[in-house]
Amino acid sequence: MTVGGSLRFQFVWLTEELTDWDGAPGLVILGFGLPAMMLSLQAGSLSDRVSQRNLIIAMALAAACVMITTAVLVATDIATPRWAAAVAILAGAAIAMMSPALQAAIPRLVEPELLMSGVALGSMAMNVSLMAGAVVGGVVIEVFDIQTSFAVMAVFLVLAAYLMRPVIIAQASGQPPARAGAIRDGLRLVRRLEPVRSLVACGLVMSTAGALVQISTPDIVRDEMGLGAGPASLLNLFLGVGMFATTAFIASRKTISRRGLWMALAFSSISGSMMVVLGFSKVYALSAVAMLAWGLGGGIVVTMQRTLIQEHTPGEYMGRVMGLLMLTMTGSLPLAAALASWLNATIGPPNTLVITGFVVSCAAATISLRPAIRTVE
Repeated sequence: MTVGGSLRFQFVWLTEELTDWDGAPGLVILGFGLPAMMLSLQAGSLSDRVSQRNLIIAMALAAACVMITTAVLVATDIATPRWAAAVAILAGAAIAMMSPALQAAIPRLVEPELLMSGVALGSMAMNVSLMAGAVVGGVVIEVFDIQTSFAVMAVFLVLAAYLMRPVIIAQASGQPPARAGAIRDGLRLVRRLEPVRSLVACGLVMSTAGALVQISTPDIVRDEMGLGAGPASLLNLFLGVGMFATTAFIASRKTISRRGLWMALAFSSISGSMMVVLGFSKVYALSAVAMLAWGLGGGIVVTMQRTLIQEHTPGEYMGRVMGLLMLTMTGSLPLAAALASWLNATIGPPNTLVITGFVVSCAAATISLRPAIRTVE
């Protein structure tokens, strides 16, 4: 996950070095997120049928090969915006294939009564590493260069594959699903099952907002504040600190009552409003505070959302439901990237965050008011 967070930042920064067109970074990130839109459901179905451990290891090694290739292309001055988009697609495909298996493994590794703590710890590790990844990428670029940052990501991926070797993931009870119709059955389950349906919609809004911020914020820091890659990536550290704080608190609690209500309050009050602040801000300290607040609320939303989804999903459908969740989270990246590319080139990154922030606030409030969210325990 550190790699995923870093690559979003690295590909944006690489593209900005290769071309002056403001719309190019959004298109490259579109390529990075497109495989999640195309492959998440298939990856989720596959993780219900094969060894999740082996799938994760294979995809981590495949992504490492892509990182080495990218580093060589940049170091030899072969890289162009088109090449950047091509390797972004390949990297996105490998990450998309392993993500549902990573999430579906959590309820198979912990006892049911410890699921919330397990999800919280998993979310804490994943989300903090996503945000810290952008910091790592930015710092390596600042101290060394862009090609070194991709080489570092290759090392991380090989290390991740090695660490997965001793992990034993129990198989779900019952027969593995037949390949034909498995995805359709999973979609049908989510469509008819509340609160899973509303919780998936919540993930779509949150991930779209996150993608818009990650794509637009580096431009704002560079052009509006006159700062470099290091300070731009460090904003993600404030986001990670906020998420770490609330997720760690949740992980320390065995039970929390009225979880749906807490999630709804955090979701409706923080998600869009902090985007507006980031769009208006011309002061780095204010942007840092906004990212910290966004992280505090995001830690509550993400942890409660995933816990409730996994509690209400039958075990034999877990991989497919996690695949759909990954589709709404990372698969929304292409849509957000296309929107950001058009809006950034038309009205500029600051106005993009202000306008989309208002839209996200309205969508979050609408979902949060649903009884399926507010009343779920």
